[in-house]
Amino acid sequence: MSVGTRNNDLLKDECVFCLGSLSHHDKQYPLLCPSKCGCNLCFNCTSHLVKMRKQKRDDMTLCPRCQNDLSLTIEDTFLMRKVLQMEETLRTTSSTTGIKYQYDVPDFELSAAELRFKNSTTEQDIENAKSRLFKFKQDIDNGNVSPRSSPS
Repeated sequence: MSVGTRNNDLLKDECVFCLGSLSHHDKQYPLLCPSKCGCNLCFNCTSHLVKMRKQKRDDMTLCPRCQNDLSLTIEDTFLMRKVLQMEETLRTTSSTTGIKYQYDVPDFELSAAELRFKNSTTEQDIENAKSRLFKFKQDIDNGNVSPRSSPS
């Protein structure tokens, strides 16, 4: 294996900001960069970028690796990662069988952030985000999206 290949393999498992490990949620819904640079961020770093974008009311969120615009998909990516985390929170494992079961976790057992998310996100929001991400990934793969960098 060449050094370049090894480095690319490592990048798939590490956040490019904090160098922490990427969760399976981060890998299931990676950042979709139009340049296909392979950059991915962990949940916390993605959350930070989304919050910064909202605070600045900025139209562009730039890829930390190639400086291309991620703004078309970063919020949908973040939403889908939050959905997966919430689904995981609502699952519990039986201590005797080791099998995961879906339970209706009472609201009082959820954190304020989890409760807010649960009550403010609709199935339609989730389906729309999935659909937009799927279409954007297809467009990138088919060459229908050209990389847009920030103005220098």
